[in-house]
Amino acid sequence: MSEILDRIDQFRCRTVCVTGGEPLAQPGCLVLLRVLCDAGFDVSLETSGAIDLKGIDERVSKIMDIKAPGSGEAGKNLWEI
Repeated sequence: MSEILDRIDQFRCRTVCVTGGEPLAQPGCLVLLRVLCDAGFDVSLETSGAIDLKGIDERVSKIMDIKAPGSGEAGKNLWEI
């Protein structure tokens, strides 16, 4: 995690968006989100809405990219979240 924080610090920004594919499917994503928040970043997570949001640090802003019916992925949307 320190390598990630060091790299982000090089950009001199305070806002970080974790995105790309489905971040929540990646091992360590929840820890990364917490570490970023603890380091003082404003953190957002872009997720497809196919994985439960349970366990995400409450300081993280959640952006849900719900899949449309024509995408072939709409059946994975968890509408309850």
